[in-house]
Amino acid sequence: MAGIIGNVFAFIGIVVAALIGFYSLQISAIVFVCMAYGLWLLAMCYIFLLKPSKDAEICSLMKEHEIEVFRRYWLYILFPLPAQALSAMMNLMRLAGFVWGGICLWSELYWLGGLSLAYFFKTSPL
Repeated sequence: MAGIIGNVFAFIGIVVAALIGFYSLQISAIVFVCMAYGLWLLAMCYIFLLKPSKDAEICSLMKEHEIEVFRRYWLYILFPLPAQALSAMMNLMRLAGFVWGGICLWSELYWLGGLSLAYFFKTSPL
């Protein structure tokens, strides 16, 4: 259910950027790139700034390898529905970045196409 919500929000953002494309493909691509990288930066800041430390109270009950797993997947363990929504949103934006990159390269918008394709590859390990 949360994945559907994340995909709906990402789809709305993609459609808004695409509708701007009727006016100008360059502005549309800029809007998409700003939305995609903004979402990625927001997720990275949230994940790294709020990541529990190794000295957290809950970590005192765990073994070393359990602490590493907890610190890597803490967002999903503590907040499963928002984590699924964020994951779905970023994945749909990732796929759209691949398509948008191809369209931009075809239209000779090389910088925007490169940024869109870089987003596809940069966010793949998340």
